[in-house]
Amino acid sequence: MLDASFLPRGLVFLFLPLVVSANCLWSSPLSAQTRSPGPSVGTPSSGSPAAAGEDNDASVDELDVVAAKDYAHLPGAVAGTIKPEIQYSSAQVQAFGVSTVNELLGEFEFQTRTERESNGGSPLVLLNGRRISSLNEVANLPSEAILRVDILPEETAIQFGFPPTQRVVNIVLRRHFHATLAALEGGESDGGRAVGRAEADLLHLHHNRRLNIDLKYARSTDVTDADRGILEPASPAHYALGGNVLSPVAGAEIDPALSALVGSPVTIAGVPAVAGGGAPTLSDFAATAGKPNVTDFGRFHSLTPAVQSLVANAVFAQPLPDGINATFNATFSAMSSDALHGLPGLKLLVPGGDPFSPFAKDVLVDRSGALPRQQYVEGWTVHLGSVFDKQVRKWRYSLTGAYDHADTQADTDGGLDGAPLQALLDARSAQFNPFAPVSGATFTMRPQRPARSISDSADLQFLVSGPLLNIPAGAVIFSAKLGDAQAWQSSKPTDRAAFPSVRLSQNAASGHLNVDAPLLSRTTQILPFAGDFSINGHVSLDQVSRFGALKSFGYGLNWSPVVGLTLIASYSDREAAPTVEQRGAAAVSTPGARVFDFSTGQTVEATRITGGDPNLAAEHRRVFKLGLTMRPFSSRDLTFTANYIRSDVRNPITVIAAATPEFETAFPDRFVRDPAGDLVLEDDRPLNLARQERSEVRWGVNFSRRLGARPAAGSPLKFPPATKNGSDELAGTRTGSDRKPGAARAGEDRRFRTSSGSRIQFAIYHTLYLTDRETLRSGDATLDLLNGGPASFSGGQYVNEVDSQFGVVAHGFGARLTGIWRQGTTIHGAPGSPAGDLRFSDLTVVNLRLFNNFAQQKSLVARYPWLRGARLSLNITNLLDQHVSVRDRFGITPLAYQTGYLDPIGRTISVSVRKVFF
Repeated sequence: MLDASFLPRGLVFLFLPLVVSANCLWSSPLSAQTRSPGPSVGTPSSGSPAAAGEDNDASVDELDVVAAKDYAHLPGAVAGTIKPEIQYSSAQVQAFGVSTVNELLGEFEFQTRTERESNGGSPLVLLNGRRISSLNEVANLPSEAILRVDILPEETAIQFGFPPTQRVVNIVLRRHFHATLAALEGGESDGGRAVGRAEADLLHLHHNRRLNIDLKYARSTDVTDADRGILEPASPAHYALGGNVLSPVAGAEIDPALSALVGSPVTIAGVPAVAGGGAPTLSDFAATAGKPNVTDFGRFHSLTPAVQSLVANAVFAQPLPDGINATFNATFSAMSSDALHGLPGLKLLVPGGDPFSPFAKDVLVDRSGALPRQQYVEGWTVHLGSVFDKQVRKWRYSLTGAYDHADTQADTDGGLDGAPLQALLDARSAQFNPFAPVSGATFTMRPQRPARSISDSADLQFLVSGPLLNIPAGAVIFSAKLGDAQAWQSSKPTDRAAFPSVRLSQNAASGHLNVDAPLLSRTTQILPFAGDFSINGHVSLDQVSRFGALKSFGYGLNWSPVVGLTLIASYSDREAAPTVEQRGAAAVSTPGARVFDFSTGQTVEATRITGGDPNLAAEHRRVFKLGLTMRPFSSRDLTFTANYIRSDVRNPITVIAAATPEFETAFPDRFVRDPAGDLVLEDDRPLNLARQERSEVRWGVNFSRRLGARPAAGSPLKFPPATKNGSDELAGTRTGSDRKPGAARAGEDRRFRTSSGSRIQFAIYHTLYLTDRETLRSGDATLDLLNGGPASFSGGQYVNEVDSQFGVVAHGFGARLTGIWRQGTTIHGAPGSPAGDLRFSDLTVVNLRLFNNFAQQKSLVARYPWLRGARLSLNITNLLDQHVSVRDRFGITPLAYQTGYLDPIGRTISVSVRKVFF
C-alpha cells in the first residue's frame, strides 16, 4: 500500500477520484444476470439506426457484448496464450471524449508505459490483431469507428517479430462505418502562446475494405522570455541597443579627463542619444557617467519557437484475389519553426584620436544589433507503407514494407560582423561614427550557418505465424520473421570547422523465432486444478553493418492458476545498434542557451550542440519482469495490475543530464570553457555511458462501470465464422441486419444489454523506483540518481510517482481529470560551489477536459438535426498552474531554473469543435 508519509496535501486531489469510484463499485447492487469473466465489447442496439445497416452512429447507447471466456474467440483477437491486461469497449472509448486513435493512445499513456526502455517506450499498435506498416495507418481513425481496444503486455510483441520492449495495443474496428469529420481547435496559454488546429477526415469501412484520407494543419506562436517574466542572466559584456563605453582594461576608468569632469572615477558610461547627430563631447558622456544603457533582451529570446505544420495521410485497404488482404499508406508532412536567440553583440575598439571620439585614449564600445538572431528550421517527410496479409488454414502470412524520406534544414544567424567596422576605426575613417545608433547600412551580418540532414530508409519484413503442432494442453504457437532494413543518412553541421559532414549507410538483416507452448489447461483438462500454464521462448539475430551480429534471446512463463488471475515472468537479453539518426543527424549549434553550471553555481549563456554522434556503440540490455494481472469480480470491469522490472544496460545511449563536475570529468570533450573559467559550450549529442541499472515496482487499478438501470439480458448473439479464403470477417461484430439467429459458440456467454449512455471510469498507478544508478565511464564511481545524481536538467530521479485518471459521462456530457504527482528530488552540488545542493520540489499537475456529445441529447438533436455527430470540448492543461520550484542552499532559485524555463508554455485553455457527418 501507499505510505501516506510521502503524500503532500496537493496529492490528495489525485486520490479523490479513487474514493468516489470505489464508492460506486461497492455500493451498487450486483446485476441479476451473471456475466462471464472478462470485459465487455460494444455493438449498436437493434433500436438504433445501425439496425438498418448503419452502425456508424456515434451514440454510446449501444449493446454490450459480454466477452467470451476464451479471448481467442473475440473478433480481432491477438493469437497466442497471453490475454489482455485491460480491455475497453466502444462505449468506454467514447467516454474518453477523444477524437482519434492517436489521441486515445495519449489517454492510454499510464496503462502502456514500460520501463524496459529508458524513455518509457511507445506502444506497438496492431489493427484487428494484425501487424501494420506504421502508426500512420491508424493514427487518424475516428474513435467512433473503434469496436474494442486490447492492451497486452510486452511479451505479446515477440510473436510479431518485435523485441519485448513495448506494450501492445490492439485496435479492433467496426465492420461498417462511413463518415466525414471536420474539427477546429483554438486556445492560448498563460505564456501568451496561441494555438490553432484544423482537420478534415474521410473514412469508409466495409468488411476488409478501408479508405481513410486525413488532412490537418496546426500553428502556434512563440513564447519569449518577456512573456514569462524571465530575469535575464548577467552578461560579462554590457551590450545594449544604445551602446556603452568601457575601458579596454577590465574595471579601469574610461578616461582621466572624464573622471575629472565628473569628480569620480568613471568605468562605464552609456552612449548619449545626441551621438547620433555627430561627434559627442566629454560633457555629453558626463551626463551618462555610471548610467549604462540597458535593453530588455527578454522580448528577443524565444522559450518556445513559433511552429506550423501540415500533414496529409491516405490509407487504402482492399482484398485481393486468393484471399490476400492488402493495405497501402502514403503520408506527407511539412513543418517549420522560427525561434529568436537574442540580440547579437558587437565589441568595437575605438582608438584615441578617432574623429568622432572625445577621448584621448582607446575605449571599447559594447552594443547590440537591432535585429535578433534567428534559428529557422524547416523540414518535410514522406512515408510509403504496405501490408499484404493472407490466412491459409490456421497459418497467417504477412509481408510489410515501408519507405521513409526526411529532409530537415536549420538556418542559424551568424551574428554581427565587426571586422569591416573595426578596419574603418583602425584607419580613423571620418565616414564611420562608432557612437551612432545601429542601422542596417552601418552593421553587416555574418552569413547564416545552415545545417542539413537527409535520411532515407527502406524496410521489408516477412512474418509467418500459426499452430506448429498440437499437444495435450493445446496448440504450440510458432512465429518466424525474416527482414531487411537499409538506412542512409547524410548531414552537414552548423559549424563545419568543428564538426565534419557525415554520410552513413546501415543495413540490418534480421531473423526472429518465437514459440509459445501451453503445458497445463483447464479447457483441455490437463491438470485443470493447476490452471492454465504456458511457456514461451524467442531468439533473434540481427546482422548490422559496422556492428556485426547482434544477438537477442528471451524466455518466460504465463500462469493463470484461477480464472481472473494471471502471472507472467520473463527475461530478455538484447543487443541493439544505435539508429542512423542517432549516429548521423546534423550537428546544430544553438547560441544563447541558458545553462546552469554546477561547478560555479552560476547560470550562463552557452552554445548548445545537438545532433548525432557517428561513434556510438551498440547497447546491451538485460531485463527481468514479474507481472500480475487480477480481475477479482467477473461481473465488474475492475483490473488490478502489478509489475516488477529490473534492467541492467551496458553501453546505454543517452545525453548529458546536466553540467555537473561528474559529467565534465567523464566527458571533457563535451564542455568548453573560456579563459575566465565560464562555460561557453555544451555538447548534448547522444553518447554511451558505461552502465545503467534500474529497478521499479509499478502497480495500478483500472475500473469502469456503466451507470443507470439495466434491463434483463436479451437473446444470445452469434458471431460468424471466418471465410474459407482466410479473410477475417471478424473485424467487428455483426449488427442490425447482419445479425443472424443462432446459439453462441461453445464456452461463450455473449448476451447483449442496452446501455444508459452513462459511465464512470478511473485509473490510478503508483510507481516506486527502487534503484537507478549510472556509471559514466568504466572505473568511475557510480551515480545514484535516487540520491543526488542528475537524471536530467530538471532534477534527479523521483522515488515515487502517482498517475491518475477519472472520467464520467452522462447523456453526452463528459468530464475527465488526468493528474500526475512526482516526489521532489535533489542534485548534489560540486564541492565548493556557492550554490550547494539544488532541491527540486514535488510536482502535481492536473489536466481537465469537459465535453458534450450532442448526439446523446435526443430531444435537442431532434430539434436541431445538424447537431448529430457534433461535439464541443473545453481543455485545460495544468489546471492548477503548478510547477517545480528549485532552491539552492540559500533558498534562492538559480536563474536557469526559473518557472518559464522549466515550463515555457504554462497553463493552456483551448476550445475545440468537432463534427462527424455520417
